[in-house]
Amino acid sequence: MAKKDAQPYTLTWTISIVALLNSVISVFVVVVPVAINLFTPKNSNLIYSIQASADPVSIGLLVSNSGTRAGTVSGASLSGNIGNKEVDGLELRIAELGGSAAIVAPSETKLFTLAVQKPVSGMHVFEILPCGGAVAMSIDVSSTDFQGQRQNARLPINCSEQRNFLISLAEMPEKH
Repeated sequence: MAKKDAQPYTLTWTISIVALLNSVISVFVVVVPVAINLFTPKNSNLIYSIQASADPVSIGLLVSNSGTRAGTVSGASLSGNIGNKEVDGLELRIAELGGSAAIVAPSETKLFTLAVQKPVSGMHVFEILPCGGAVAMSIDVSSTDFQGQRQNARLPINCSEQRNFLISLAEMPEKH
């Protein structure tokens, strides 16, 4: 007879626990998305990565926007040292810029192609090769976030991986 009396209590506890878990899950289903939305900044968040390019005189720039608003890429330049020569703010041509800037929408990734517009005066290939400690270059990317704040990102270039692109900085000897 003791077993019959214990069964209703077990059933009551089981129903109570299931109801409590159901309530907690229901609250989480509503609160978690609201909290995520509340703490997520309403801005763009551009992330950059240098990529290899099939064209030996260009370099790829992968731009991802992990933010909730659009951002723009407005330019890129090259800075650093090759031997005893300093390259500072050498403007790079971005093929995909149709005007003054390219829009990167939220959750979108775009590949831009960067190329040297003109070689560095007095720079020779033998100063760039072989790649070593004397070659320290970076790409500086200019962008604007959704709130209108200009930002600059500095991306170091791995000389051995981007050798062909860096060679395009050198003046080529004239053929006679």
